[in-house]
Amino acid sequence: MTENEDIVIAITPEEPINEKSAKVKYQMSEEERMRPGVATGKYEIMVKEKKGFFGSAIPTKLPCCVAILFCFLNCVAPGIGTLCSAPFSLCDVKASKKKKVRNFCVNILAGVLQLITAILLVGWLWSILWAIEFLKPLKGESFEDP
Repeated sequence: MTENEDIVIAITPEEPINEKSAKVKYQMSEEERMRPGVATGKYEIMVKEKKGFFGSAIPTKLPCCVAILFCFLNCVAPGIGTLCSAPFSLCDVKASKKKKVRNFCVNILAGVLQLITAILLVGWLWSILWAIEFLKPLKGESFEDP
């Protein structure tokens, strides 16, 4: 397990998930776990990804068409989609004003660095990774008109 991952152990959908109950159930002996109904289908392991300095600044609440446009721009001209997405980081409703400004500045910095390092192909690959991050929140949405 890397330092960028958290593991959460959910016991059952009926039981509340908290650290203490997870530890108690997880530390059961092999005998206790083999009893019918105790271990079979009761454990669920979820991995939650932690974002780093740059990754946490990527705007995730982009409209579908805008996300696809920025993805295309980042793949064709590295950093341009990232620079264009910077103003959208100011639209996050849940973030504080300080965090919005920080995310905006980090997006501008990331876009400029992607442009500069594109010559070495590092910026291009970084830009493509950001393009994928733009599309990740759209995974469950349909692309049909309402």
